[in-house]
Amino acid sequence: MSEVTSEDQETETESCAEDDVEPKLKYIRMSNDLQNILNKDTISCIAVHSKFLCIGTHWGEVHLLDHQGNTVSQKANVPHHMVAVNQISVDGKGEYIGTCSDDGMVIISGLCTEDNNQKINIGRAVRSISLDPLYHKSGSGRKFIVGDNKLSLYEKTFLKSLKATVLSESEGNVSSMAWNNQFVAWASALGVRVYDLSERCSLGLIRWEQPKSLSLSDFRCNLRWSNSTTLLIGWVDTIRICVIRKRNSIEVSTRDLPGFIVDPVSTFQTDFFVCGLAPLEANQLVVLGVPKERDLENNKSLRPILSVLLYKTCDYVEICTDSLSLRGYQEFHCNDYSLDCLIEENQYFIVSPKDIVVASPYEHDDRIQWLIEHGAFTLGTLTTLMIVSEKSMEKPNFREYSRGSLESKSTAPKKPHHFLVILITTAPGNLPQRSAIRETWLKNGYLWKSDIPYDANAVYTPLYDPETGFLRPETPDMQAYNLDVYKKWMKKYKTINPELDGQEEMTNLSVVHYFAIGTAGLGRSEISDLREERKKHKDILLLENIWDSYSNLTRKLLESFHQLHEKFSFDYLLKCDDDTFVDLAILLQDLQTYHANLKMVYSRIDNQQPIPRLYWGYFHGRAHIKTAGQWKEQNYDLCDKYLPYALGGGYVVSGSIISQLSDQRVSLKVFRSEDISMGTWLSAFRDIHRRHDVRFDTAFTARKCQSYHIVLHKRRFEQAMDVISVHGGRYSLVSVARLYLDHLLTLGLYEDAAKLCLRAFGNDKLLWEEEVYKFVKVQQLRAVSMYLPRSIDCKLNPHVYEMVLYEYLKLEPPGFLALIKEWHPMLYNTSAVINAIQDHYNEKDKNVLLESLAILYSHEKKYEKALAMYLKLQHKDVFALIKKHDLYSVIHRMIVALMQLDTEKAIAMLLEKNKISPDVVVAQLETREDFLYLYLDALDRVDPSGKFHWKIVGLYAKYAREKLLPFLKRSNKYPIQEAYDICKEKLYYPEMVFLLGRMGNTREALSILLHKLENVQLGIEFCKENDDMDLWNDLINESLDKPHVMTKLLDGIAGYINPELLVSKIKLGQKIPGLKKSLIKTLKDYSLQVTIQDGCNQILVTDYFNLHEKLYRTQQKAIHISNDFQCGMCRRSILAKESSLYNSSQSNGKHDIVAFNCRHVFHENCLPDKYVEFCTVCKSSKK
Repeated sequence: MSEVTSEDQETETESCAEDDVEPKLKYIRMSNDLQNILNKDTISCIAVHSKFLCIGTHWGEVHLLDHQGNTVSQKANVPHHMVAVNQISVDGKGEYIGTCSDDGMVIISGLCTEDNNQKINIGRAVRSISLDPLYHKSGSGRKFIVGDNKLSLYEKTFLKSLKATVLSESEGNVSSMAWNNQFVAWASALGVRVYDLSERCSLGLIRWEQPKSLSLSDFRCNLRWSNSTTLLIGWVDTIRICVIRKRNSIEVSTRDLPGFIVDPVSTFQTDFFVCGLAPLEANQLVVLGVPKERDLENNKSLRPILSVLLYKTCDYVEICTDSLSLRGYQEFHCNDYSLDCLIEENQYFIVSPKDIVVASPYEHDDRIQWLIEHGAFTLGTLTTLMIVSEKSMEKPNFREYSRGSLESKSTAPKKPHHFLVILITTAPGNLPQRSAIRETWLKNGYLWKSDIPYDANAVYTPLYDPETGFLRPETPDMQAYNLDVYKKWMKKYKTINPELDGQEEMTNLSVVHYFAIGTAGLGRSEISDLREERKKHKDILLLENIWDSYSNLTRKLLESFHQLHEKFSFDYLLKCDDDTFVDLAILLQDLQTYHANLKMVYSRIDNQQPIPRLYWGYFHGRAHIKTAGQWKEQNYDLCDKYLPYALGGGYVVSGSIISQLSDQRVSLKVFRSEDISMGTWLSAFRDIHRRHDVRFDTAFTARKCQSYHIVLHKRRFEQAMDVISVHGGRYSLVSVARLYLDHLLTLGLYEDAAKLCLRAFGNDKLLWEEEVYKFVKVQQLRAVSMYLPRSIDCKLNPHVYEMVLYEYLKLEPPGFLALIKEWHPMLYNTSAVINAIQDHYNEKDKNVLLESLAILYSHEKKYEKALAMYLKLQHKDVFALIKKHDLYSVIHRMIVALMQLDTEKAIAMLLEKNKISPDVVVAQLETREDFLYLYLDALDRVDPSGKFHWKIVGLYAKYAREKLLPFLKRSNKYPIQEAYDICKEKLYYPEMVFLLGRMGNTREALSILLHKLENVQLGIEFCKENDDMDLWNDLINESLDKPHVMTKLLDGIAGYINPELLVSKIKLGQKIPGLKKSLIKTLKDYSLQVTIQDGCNQILVTDYFNLHEKLYRTQQKAIHISNDFQCGMCRRSILAKESSLYNSSQSNGKHDIVAFNCRHVFHENCLPDKYVEFCTVCKSSKK
């Protein structure tokens, strides 16, 4: 064993007492800035990345260092906790750091950006955290997993909200965690569990035994993924290696189990407590541990050890063990140490609270130096090391290696044998077609799922004609009979029978498939993609020397035959294109039946004839030689027509034919079309059974689809779906539709893909939710938006609709608004969509976004915000919104904005009865007198109260003077003095005259008319209205020195004053134009007035006397009183007998009656006073 001294930076190895063992690892203590950190603090955890180290301390600090221990400067702030950091996780690219602590905080910090930072308060101690290795990718969902008393997956939705999903609970605290691609492993009180994030299911629990006299919870579980499927677990003193393997597909489908299973391949117990482990080489581990024993002298801890172990199923072999002298090791325990590594660089970081030591494997120079220093150096050793060193520096021949994977050497063992090899010619870029074939007829296509055996009578077995020595052909009648037998069998054929396993029928059939692709002339990226596809699917045949083009198709076919022949031996080969669909199970049954019949028949025939070799397909024997186009043949000189050949969309040939063609490939004449070439090559052999079969629809132009077809070429997905819809079959409509959907999306036919979803998925919620994410990847949710189900019966997850809205929001805002208007708000989370709009708000799409916000706020019944959006937008729908939802109470502060939007509609709304108080409106419009004028003007027409007439005066004076004077005349609910002051300020003389008249200052009013307005006619009219003699005198006095005024006065005073008054004041000798005419007119008017007055007086006197006489005669008439009359007081008959009216003691023999002209009568005794002058009923005078 060797020790690491605490004094030296370069660690040394020392010989142990027993022997000198060549070390496996070398050590270097990390220093520089790390030492300054450790002088003040201690390390609690570490995360190693290829770019840097990230260490957490017991004081809650996080430091970034390079691999030499120097502080890395960064712009972004690293996390900080209140107490010790429990775990650090770094994403795959080294752009984000996640930390957790006992303070309950989970912090994710970006080193380059703060856009995706997270700070979550869990509220309890968090022991573990793990970032998605793809956290840095924008479309990854920014996932991370947190472990406290449960395991929770956090991921961002497309609207940037954080969604938490509990993956496991009720198993105790999660103490450690490791994430690798789709699998995550974590340790709890029960053991270690592995979870598949793709299928969202647990793959099983690896239970851990409780150690004797110790508690499992006192030890940290150490988890490490050595590769994508191998998990290393070290807990207490036990190490377990587990492999994730894929289950059998039948087991998964029949038993409803997860697609993967955790398989422990090795479990063993160590002599020390495990502090960390990491992979080294094949079946080798690097394990950091602490001895179980303690120092006998002071009962303190012994030095930690680093061991290299070779593990087996239930045991291990110790290759080497080094004892490490880390600073302060005596005071530390098992959980204080940890081990991290960079697998690709073979570096192992040994961490204690006060030290970090880096271990790495010995290199050849190190070995040589060690051997020299320890006296173990020999010439043989040197030679061996030099050879190894030179070999390691040679560059591998990748081309030779690649070719070797396909070509068999002469010394290779016997080639694998298969019943059928399927060769599919395809172009480099046709990945969608290859994927479609893999997922349809190649996927479980070999399994026979029917309880009806194949009818052997449907297969023709060829025999030789003894006379000619040639094979007897199958006549058309025989072909029709065989087809009829097959059709009858098809009616009995059960395409799906879950009770049958289906594999027993065909257990002896081995089938493999390969896609042939020429790679000559391709770019590096294309070749790299093809190699990755080959690595993944192991079904790609790369032809390095073949240019992949139609003109080179025949050579491509020959090279494919040659490589397959070199690789395998096989009975038959099916050649088809990547647009061919094969019912493989039926083809195999037919082929197996044919093969069995052929062997049985020819094993009984004792002759020397060769066993027929099969050439099976749809034959064409009348094709003319092409002289133009892509099929043009320039060297076909055998005949004026092509020799019979099976159409190239799909045909089957015997393996011996392929062997023969492969051997003779250099000598064969090559024609442009590969199927014509095949027919020509085989035309000379008499043992070729040309089996013409109408079930092969392999022409360039497909025939009408029939249910009996087993090979279909150039058959579109639509036609395949039609066949399934009508005839059924092995494949479901949905499975074909899914492949067709992938195909359409690959071609960029997004609208057709969306229509296909509607046709194939209908109202199947689960199918929609699964397939719609394919549109997300190509950012074409817009294409499928109009086809998404939105009914109550088939309402998808709200996230689906939100994703559609989000894509529209980012790429096509007008379409986003259209969907907001069209879709019911119950389909999606309106709050989430509002947040998305706010995050993506921009001035360019301002109008669209504001209208969208208004609609969404309306859906949330936040009408005030909706109104605010409409007003910002200046959208007139705001009035309809107010009326629809009776929002009058929330628009008080928006009145000015509403008036700005549409004054007419706003005023009409404000005048609605009992909706908004005029006081509120007037208060809000104080700052906008123009709007206040319009509102009060309209209010005055409907509200007679005149409450705001005092404001209207000033507003009319400013905005509508023509309305001012009529308003002043019809209203008396305004302060006259204020109104006069306003008019005086603006020199509105007519209005001033009117107001002065109302105030009684008529003389000043007249002065304004005469001096300011200089309008005598108005002065005359003013005097007429007031009929004040003083005014007339003032007017006359003002007119004496104005001859033209005198004339107007003479014309206008008739009937109001005596013209003599005016005439008497005319000065002698004063010249007045038109005086004579005016005087004549005045005298005539005055004479007429006097005549009219006399006539009126005469009429009045006559009427007086006539009416007086009439009144006298009327009052002289008698008033008839009958028994029907009642006393107006006692309501008894006026002619009642005395005894009924008075007591005998009161009777004096008189019962007078009082009658009034109004026809009311009373008993005199009933009246309070017999001398009353008026009727007590109507108060009319007595007759």
